[in-house]
Amino acid sequence: MDLAEAIKIWEGVFTGSVSRLDPRFLESIRQFGSAIECQKEDLASDVFVRSGLCSSKGDFKRSIGGLRINESPITSDMAIGTTVLLRRGKNSVVLAIVAE
Repeated sequence: MDLAEAIKIWEGVFTGSVSRLDPRFLESIRQFGSAIECQKEDLASDVFVRSGLCSSKGDFKRSIGGLRINESPITSDMAIGTTVLLRRGKNSVVLAIVAE
């Protein structure tokens, strides 16, 4: 995938014609966007703080209503089990890749 194709995919996400869970979108983030590595046992709060989407665990707790993992709203702190898409707000997205 080249950058021009990634930009088209991102534009599709912003307009709603491409799902944020589309494998092409996830691959474009892995190549050109923001991605972090984490472990299966890591808590969502720790991963959001390391990703830069939250400034602290307190910020994570205050923001629970606006945070999403794989487009599902977060209701509590939980362990990250698989590679997931983290999102805060409309356009702040980070791919959390679970190390094997």
